[in-house]
Formats: sequence, C-alpha cells, structure tokens
Amino acid sequence: MNGICTNGQRPRDILTKLAAEHGLKPLDDKFHEILDGKDPLSHLRKEFCIPKVSINIDEQDRESCLDFCSHSLGLQPKRTKEFVNKVLTEWADRGSMTYRYPDVINIFSDVSLAKGVAELVGAYSDEVALMNTLTVNLNLLLTSFYSPTKSRNKILLEGSTFPTNYFSCASHIKQRGFNVKDSLLLLEPRKGELILHTSDILDVINDEGESIALVLLSGVQYLTGQLLDMKTITDVAHAKGCMVGFDLAQAIGSV
Repeated sequence: MNGICTNGQRPRDILTKLAAEHGLKPLDDKFHEILDGKDPLSHLRKEFCIPKVSINIDEQDRESCLDFCSHSLGLQPKRTKEFVNKVLTEWADRGSMTYRYPDVINIFSDVSLAKGVAELVGAYSDEVALMNTLTVNLNLLLTSFYSPTKSRNKILLEGSTFPTNYFSCASHIKQRGFNVKDSLLLLEPRKGELILHTSDILDVINDEGESIALVLLSGVQYLTGQLLDMKTITDVAHAKGCMVGFDLAQAIGSV
C-alpha cells in the first residue's frame, strides 16, 4: 500500500487522516464500523451467497467469511439459480422456439449491454464489443497489433501478469519466429517489495523502447491491486514508438 497513490495520496495516508477526524486509528474496530456505515454499496452484500468457514472443517458452527479474492471466481449472486432455472425450464418447454423470447435468451444481449459497459470504460457504445473470453480477445488483438520487426520485436509485461497473458504473448512471439527469452521483457518489483515503481517502468521503456513493439500491462494488477499510471506510461511508450495496450479486467468498475 505504501507505494500506491490515489490522486497523489497514499491509501494509508488517506485512511489515517479519516480516522483522525473521528479521534481514532486506522485499525480501530470503531473506525471500520464508521466506514461500513458510509459505504453506499453495503446493502448489496445480502444479495450474494457468503460461504461459511471454520478453522476446523469438522465443526458445524461456522461463521460467514470475508472474501477478498476478487481476481478469482467471486461470490454467487443469490438469484443465479432463479435465472438459470428459468432458462432451463423455458428451453425444456419450448426447444429452439426459446430464442423467440428475448427475456429468456437474448441473442443480442451483447448489443443491449454495450451502453452500460461503455460508460464503465469511458467509451462510446459503438467502440465496445462484448465477446469471447479475455484470453481469446487478447490473442485476437495480438494478431492485429503485435507487428514485430527484426529490430523491434519485444513485448513488455509485468513479471506477475495474469498467466494466460504471458502464454498468449509467448505464443505470438514464437509464431512470428522470435525467441521468447529475447523478446519477452518482464517487469519485476524492487527487492523486498511487491509493487512496481512508475519510474522503474519508465526507465525500462526509455532504455529498451527502440526494440519494444508492444507494451502490454495491467490497469490494475490482479495480484497486488496496484493501479498503474496508465497515461504517463502510455505517453512515454508512444514517444518511443511503441504500441500500448492495457488489460483492464481488474480495473473496469473499480477505476
């Protein structure tokens, strides 16, 4: 947390200041209750199935857990079974005619959802497409936007990038006839740290930029939650002639 900034402030400093306004410290339970009370989304917690956990798996008396695994499967909305069962029932009763009932199966759902997604990413609805999975889409984008040459063939990634991002880039490097060891640059945090310093990222781009075909980083890093300075990184990379892309899977709806 110490190295992550929000509008020029570190989360630790923001929380310390907020707690002090109530005569409390950031780790005080009372401060946590105050923050929870001001959370405009707190009422949505009851809309999800919260797993029951216990230190001893044989114990029957279990308590609800706190789930911070946002980069994984996530919690199940309570109405999931209702919606899925509705589709299954209609499918059983109507067969292929189910497609005539868009409230059950909407084959144009990607179009109807585009406006809302566009608002989340700050784009126009005709600039957004909902399709496939992240990895499939990344491979499609790499096919078009990774155009290596003999002198400019490297891809810059975080060392802790999402695993399929790494393998997608590696496969495209090999498919174009280059060596992964030479053409895949991995950004690593400083010794003893978990997050990347913007200055270190910029140093690599400035030093290696003439040989980098594509800078492909995360908007929000899926393991650490670090928000990268996308504009600064993009400006410097463009100045070096690099194509730039950001994986916003963890950023959309959060930033």
